[in-house]
Amino acid sequence: SAETTYHYRVTATDPSGNAGSSTDLTFTTEAAPSATAIDLWYGSNQSFGSPVRTQERINIVGSLSDPESVTSLSYSVNGGAVRYLGIGPDNRRLAEPGDFNADIPYADLSTGTNAVAITAEGPGGASTTETVTVTVAPDGSLPLPFTTDWTANQPLQEQAHSVDGIWQAGNGTVRTVQLGYDRILALGDQAWTDYEITVPMTLHDFGPGAGQYLSGAAMIGVGLRWQGHTQVQNEQPAYGWYPAGGYSWYRFYDNGPRWEMFGNHNSPAERGRRNAIDFDPGDTYLMRVRVESLPGGGATYSMRMWEDGTPEPTTWMGTIIDEDSPPNGSIVLIAHHVDATFGDVTVTPVP
Repeated sequence: SAETTYHYRVTATDPSGNAGSSTDLTFTTEAAPSATAIDLWYGSNQSFGSPVRTQERINIVGSLSDPESVTSLSYSVNGGAVRYLGIGPDNRRLAEPGDFNADIPYADLSTGTNAVAITAEGPGGASTTETVTVTVAPDGSLPLPFTTDWTANQPLQEQAHSVDGIWQAGNGTVRTVQLGYDRILALGDQAWTDYEITVPMTLHDFGPGAGQYLSGAAMIGVGLRWQGHTQVQNEQPAYGWYPAGGYSWYRFYDNGPRWEMFGNHNSPAERGRRNAIDFDPGDTYLMRVRVESLPGGGATYSMRMWEDGTPEPTTWMGTIIDEDSPPNGSIVLIAHHVDATFGDVTVTPVP
């Protein structure tokens, strides 16, 4: 048995018949390999699709207590096929050692209650399984106008969709708890087309990892007509940002921060003048972004931002016309290597 002490004696007899015995001897067997613990960041009961589905996949995020002892990590839905998961860090969405992100298509889930079993296997047959009860709401719609009401009295996953990282809501705000690469919170209806979003953004500090390989400079902002991540190679989780609508953010470059706007597949792009806006830790800025469909396809994206407590500009600071924009999509809040708080998000229809 593992981790057990055994007693023994050695008896020897020579050719003349003389016998002798050793004193009491002992040996202890090694402990059985310990199984890693699986930490589910949003608990073992999670709901998705309420108030509406923001993308084509759900995300069950968490971490392993001892990732070095894990030889494989996988999940299965309702006892179905086993699908393997990546284990962090990966210099992208899996920010820290042991992080994982099960990006499960809604198509693999049933409306109502599902059992998602996440299993970590180690050497010597050691394994740990945590089962998440996933409740999927019927596919519906969310009319505009819409305003969030960030509260601690309701599970976050029933207010929005934590795509990456740990977020905490309360008192009209939602804040990053785990900092890292592209901490993303999705909200709104995939079917939304023409709309305008306004959101307060408070920068508290910069997180570790900004400027490292694949990360670039820290930033804070939003994305419109969000489609969800797509696979670039065979990675898990997928890290592709396109196809998508328009992105609008403020990026903290070492040689001078500035706002930026990007369309689908990173083009077209428009950038503000460096150091034109003094956005420092402790400051709160509001960002307003609008998307309007073009008659022949594509869309126009417009943006302005201003410091809380100052007059809103009367004109747009940046505008891009993207003929390759997808026709619809939800919204993402983006905190890339920053400790940030977003206030309540207001979304209004554009006639």
